[in-house]
Amino acid sequence: MMATEYTVSVAGPERHDGESPYTYAVRADSLAQAIAWTLMVHAFYENVHDVIPILGSEHTYQGRPGVGVSYQWIDTTGVMPDGR
Repeated sequence: MMATEYTVSVAGPERHDGESPYTYAVRADSLAQAIAWTLMVHAFYENVHDVIPILGSEHTYQGRPGVGVSYQWIDTTGVMPDGR
């Protein structure tokens, strides 16, 4: 498969305090792989176990976040889930 860029939003325990989700730009072979990678990366770097994907066309989709989006996002497109 050819790697594609995805935007994936996830929320950890901070969602219970009303914080916005974290949004990542990811390169992966499929949307499922992009979501799994993002959940793992977020759990590792934030040192949390309670992480859920935020699904829906505004939060998780094929492509990078657009120019002028109203939220910050984390670019992980330079690292592939399989080490490529």
